[in-house]
Amino acid sequence: MPKWRTFKRPPAKTTGLIVIESDDGYATDYDLWYPFFRKMSKEYSEFAPYNLIPFCPAVNSGYIGTTNYLTLNQLKTIAKWTEIMNHGKYHAGLGKYPLSASAAAGQNTIYLTKANEVQIPSNYEYIIEEGGLSERIKPISSDNMSMPISTRTGTYLTLETNLVNSYTAAATIRISPESLALENQGAVQTLSGWGIPVTNHVFPYHSGSQYFVNAETVSAVDDIHTSSRGTISSSYQINLKGDNLINLKAMGNTLTQAQIDTLIQDLKTTDGVFIWFFHGSNTAKTFLEMLIRSAMTAGVRIVTRSEAAKHLQI
Repeated sequence: MPKWRTFKRPPAKTTGLIVIESDDGYATDYDLWYPFFRKMSKEYSEFAPYNLIPFCPAVNSGYIGTTNYLTLNQLKTIAKWTEIMNHGKYHAGLGKYPLSASAAAGQNTIYLTKANEVQIPSNYEYIIEEGGLSERIKPISSDNMSMPISTRTGTYLTLETNLVNSYTAAATIRISPESLALENQGAVQTLSGWGIPVTNHVFPYHSGSQYFVNAETVSAVDDIHTSSRGTISSSYQINLKGDNLINLKAMGNTLTQAQIDTLIQDLKTTDGVFIWFFHGSNTAKTFLEMLIRSAMTAGVRIVTRSEAAKHLQI
């Protein structure tokens, strides 16, 4: 008599989905999270490659292979197991940012609200404008640029050349169309060239989608992506069928077990999608294990962004 093997099986699928995402493409995605999620997957299924419980890294392709970021081989390994998303080439903010002080013709420093969202290593060009005045500028340095992206707090930009015009604090700057193409389409092309297809996006700093909205950049993201994470909240919000896929809601705070239980019930009731994101640190492991076990016990699936976007489409 053959001895039948009993496989681990998660509870029967109910309604509602969870997506877990990691921003920026830090090396910890491979060192900490890839083995953690494979281990959790294996607990609920004996079927290789143990990707029943995935997480989806959103990477900055321009930083891959640099200090503290994923190597190309690490990225390719994760990409064979789950979905990679576009977070821009250099994590440049895509908003339309107001000046925080007036700027006179002839000066080469401007004070900018959220100057930290302008990424100097990208060598991008920006447009400063107010009323009928406008000119192109190229930032070449800023304060705090040596800080990690997630903790950077810049206030000013030094420009390659002096301003031609004078501007009040009502002026704004935005990334130029050419540089936007490099940041957005260029990142997708780089990843594609590495054999990693990308169809979904995450707005850096959520600018362009929630803060300092720039309709031009939102449209550019929409043109080449199926979905993008935009709005963030300190409390959980559920994406429902028919919602705007280019401004998906998400949360990056941890929840208590009681809050997780309420979230799971709300997902089952609405058949919606909850997105939770982090930045590769190990501090979220306790929360993630609670979230994963609660979801698997209740039959709420943890999926990739592509699966979630398909679920939300009417």
